[in-house]
Amino acid sequence: FLAAPMTLLFFLFAHTVPADHLRLKRGQLICAVVLTVITMAIAISPFTFLRVDILSGIPKPVAGPGIIIFAFLSTIFDIMAVVSPIRHAKGAIDTEKQQLKFVTLGILAMLALIVFTVFIPSVFFKRNDFIQLMPIYTLIFLGMTTYAIVKHGLFEIKIIATELIMLFLCLVMFMNMLASVSALSFVFNFFIFLAVVGTGLLLVRSVINEVKRRLEVARLAHKLEKANLRLKELDQVKTEFLSIASHQLRTPLTVIKGYISLIQEGAYGKVDPRVDDVLKNAYESNEHLI
Repeated sequence: FLAAPMTLLFFLFAHTVPADHLRLKRGQLICAVVLTVITMAIAISPFTFLRVDILSGIPKPVAGPGIIIFAFLSTIFDIMAVVSPIRHAKGAIDTEKQQLKFVTLGILAMLALIVFTVFIPSVFFKRNDFIQLMPIYTLIFLGMTTYAIVKHGLFEIKIIATELIMLFLCLVMFMNMLASVSALSFVFNFFIFLAVVGTGLLLVRSVINEVKRRLEVARLAHKLEKANLRLKELDQVKTEFLSIASHQLRTPLTVIKGYISLIQEGAYGKVDPRVDDVLKNAYESNEHLI
């Protein structure tokens, strides 16, 4: 009964990560929820487990035809949970690829162990020897996901820590409310519980907004850094262009200057006074260009 929604939530997690909103379309989500609710109803009917035999003091549940429906739905969700992050990784950037890689490895390891040591022996061989190891299998997935969070920033640790602390406080206040010894005490603890829940929601929302602002500033800083690098490249190109252009322009002008000087000095014969004035103007203009 509880495994059916767990499988759905597991698929939604794998399909969504590392985005911060559900990627599944609304119609698909409604269909998945309806199928899960139907499977949960069948799970508590006599068709999923016919009876429980006690063999040597150990309970052995006898599976019925209803287990096939649960197995089919779980298999579909598990397959999609593996395929989704692999598909998302194709168009992801380097950081997201690393995040999705560790999440996918954790999913594959957990599902492989569950299928080969729990599901197949339970359904086909009526053996439940390894079912108590499922929490360990889950820890493998959680461990890989935790590594992706800590090492590659899959989720914001600050937000997770705040949510966990507030959840713990809310649970404590809720249990305190249930343990009230009188109606007045119950009402008082109830309002305290509501106050803690409200404060917790505001705190979590403020932390989320602060993290979003910090991430936005980081993104802008990254864009600014790239723009600065581009400006440095352009400045270097400009300097090289000016150096080449000035050299290419200076060389012929220097040659012209040299020939004008030789003509003025009479290296090619006596210069007419009228021509000498023209040569002076040409020399000054050439020098101005240099």
